[in-house]
Amino acid sequence: MAIVGKLLVMSLCMILWKLSFGIDPQDASVLRSLKDQWANTPRGWNVSVDPCSWEGVLCSARLSGMNISGNLDDSIAQLTELRTLDLSSTRLTGSIPRGLGDLPMLENLFLDGCGFSGEIPDELGNLVKLCMLDLSSNNLSGEIPPSLGTLQTLKILRLDTNAFSGELPNLNSLKNLRGISIRNNFFSGSLPDLTGNDRLEYLDLSSNSFQPSHAPAWLSTLNSLSFLGSCLHNFSLYLNSKCCKSKLLYLKNNAFNGTLEMSGNISRYLQRIDLRNNGISSVDLSSGYDRTLLLMGNPICQTSPNDEDYC
Repeated sequence: MAIVGKLLVMSLCMILWKLSFGIDPQDASVLRSLKDQWANTPRGWNVSVDPCSWEGVLCSARLSGMNISGNLDDSIAQLTELRTLDLSSTRLTGSIPRGLGDLPMLENLFLDGCGFSGEIPDELGNLVKLCMLDLSSNNLSGEIPPSLGTLQTLKILRLDTNAFSGELPNLNSLKNLRGISIRNNFFSGSLPDLTGNDRLEYLDLSSNSFQPSHAPAWLSTLNSLSFLGSCLHNFSLYLNSKCCKSKLLYLKNNAFNGTLEMSGNISRYLQRIDLRNNGISSVDLSSGYDRTLLLMGNPICQTSPNDEDYC
């Protein structure tokens, strides 16, 4: 899933690694200060005082996958021309600094796969040019600040695999959103209202604690949706041509039960339906159905013949 998410990100917005530390002396000074705070930096960082010659920098802010450890503090806010900050898959810990909200040019923020903890600072809502925000696979918690719902330029929002809770803020005004992934958290309450987010291509709400719900009306309006991972109770019992326009319906590990009704006019877009590990006991399947249906781990696969394709 991480690979899919990255490919989607790369395809939606060109990444420009253009932070020119050699031009702005203040930027160079800030990066040297960060170097002094972090541990396990590359050896070459101690050879030259010019950050543009450092491994992973090269007049950019791409430090993904390095063994850097330590904290990220508010001094990062002094890099006023920073457009992309990629610290993903490093060993940085501590809280996300509020100073990130003071970077007026920031378009892409990748802090995924680190050890950040605490809450998302409300100041991130000040990043009026932000295109991509990836905070996935950290130890973050608390509620999502409503200010994230004001980022008009946001295209990708990834908060998956953390410990966030509460209800999601209103995302209706984010008309440019292409991808949302909040799976593997503790979000509760009603499903988010995504009415008007017509450009969504990727939506994963699975493995949370939302209230049981039927398929919301906005789901049938997402004409660009190619992946849906959700936790809609009873939605799986009736899949017809109007349920959604997703190519992949990913609903495994939920609490669906009873009969799966698929005898009508199934959406022509659906190519793969994954309902593994639920409580489905029977299936009413239209004749000639030739797309992928996965029901392993359901009661029906304990009672049906072993040669059933979906088991």
